[in-house]
Amino acid sequence: MKKLTLSIVSLCFINAAIGQSWTTSGGNIYSLTGNVGIGTATPNEKLTVDGNISFLNSATAIRCIYGKTDAGTFSISSGGYYDGSQINLFGKTASVNAGSIQLFSIGTPNSNTAFTFSNFDQTNNAWLDQMRITKDGLVNITKRLNVGTAINTGAMAVFQGPSTGSTLVDLMNAADNDYNVQLRFGLAGGQIQHMITNRMTSDGWGLTIIPGWGGGSKTLNINGSTYVGQDLTVSNTVAVGNIASKPAGYKMYVEQGILTEKVRVAIQNTGSWADYVFADNYELKPLHEVESFINENKHLPDVPSADEVVKDGIDVAAMNAKLLQKIEELTLYVIQQQKEIEQLKAKQK
Repeated sequence: MKKLTLSIVSLCFINAAIGQSWTTSGGNIYSLTGNVGIGTATPNEKLTVDGNISFLNSATAIRCIYGKTDAGTFSISSGGYYDGSQINLFGKTASVNAGSIQLFSIGTPNSNTAFTFSNFDQTNNAWLDQMRITKDGLVNITKRLNVGTAINTGAMAVFQGPSTGSTLVDLMNAADNDYNVQLRFGLAGGQIQHMITNRMTSDGWGLTIIPGWGGGSKTLNINGSTYVGQDLTVSNTVAVGNIASKPAGYKMYVEQGILTEKVRVAIQNTGSWADYVFADNYELKPLHEVESFINENKHLPDVPSADEVVKDGIDVAAMNAKLLQKIEELTLYVIQQQKEIEQLKAKQK
């Protein structure tokens, strides 16, 4: 009987103590003083939980944590306000960073300090970082960054324009061809206009610039000085200067000329040079025929006229060979005349 009486008295004291701290109002219960501890006897905040918190959520319900701090800051910290990593949600009327989200680390950072997006690999029992922002401000993305709709599943980074089928920049690691690392830009109508790539060719790895790849104007414009420290090979034509149209049949055209210290012109074969003039079967035109041709055409036989040179230009190798032909013909005429002079001298004796 004494034990029962003691228990009833104890409950009365407990209820009295609880009644002093908590107030019930309808379906609400609240306390204006003290802290609440769950899993701990020494709560140091209004609510201190030693353990995990689980929010059960049905298919249609939403469970939220609200920090009603329009003019202040709602913070989530791993180690207290002045230590560890922290997320700050600034109120819409806060005096600093209003409406912003801030993620940072307080304390002395180390090599592993970073903001990461990760997923858990259950097979290997390990966290895999998909995106990491380091303490030095470096952003590392494991696979790819897409802005807009992706155009290549092997891309490392894609920056797409506002209109459909318009790609401004495409940094990619394409696994379906030999373009190992490439920068593509200027996509229009489904055709990539330009590409810069570290491409594997028969000569090995090298930087390849492919203007108009997949369609386009097939031009490469460089505005400013360009230095080439190694060999430069051009498979098509090169035009230097403000040139509206390139003459057909030539690999290179330079406006206003070229200044060089040395020029070597290759000759395809011996038949392209003028030594054939000294062959025994060479037919040297009589001088009266040469004179008649000059009087009629105002230039030497087998030599282009001034009008032809202005229209078509000259082939340096062919022109040098032609000039040598005329020099060798002149030499034969001189030898011929010298023989006639010596014969006349012999008759006068």
